[in-house]
Amino acid sequence: MSLGGKTLLLEIQQLNKQYKTRSWALQNINLQFKPGIVGLLGPNGAGKSTLMRILATISQPSSGIVLWLLSDLSGDRIITCPRTTKRTASLPFFQSPDSGL
Repeated sequence: MSLGGKTLLLEIQQLNKQYKTRSWALQNINLQFKPGIVGLLGPNGAGKSTLMRILATISQPSSGIVLWLLSDLSGDRIITCPRTTKRTASLPFFQSPDSGL
C-alpha cells in the first residue's frame, strides 16, 4: 500500500476504544503514516496514551484495524510479561502543564 509514492508503515482504520465504564477513549480514528517523524499532541484525556498502548499491542481496541507493514496488529496479540518487565515496557510521555494545550 502506498501514499504519495511512499510505502505506508502504519494505517489505522475506524479505531475505537471504549472502557468498561462506557466512556470512550477513541472514536472512529483513521490515520495513515508514511516514513518520517510524527508527533502526537493533544489535551489531557484526548486518548494519546490509549492510542500508543494499542499501537504497542499492550492494549486491545474495542473495534477497528491497525495495520503495521500490512500486518494486522488489532487482533489478540497482547504483550504479556512478568510484573517486573511491565514497569520497564511502559511508553514515556512528557507533557508540560504550562504548554497551553
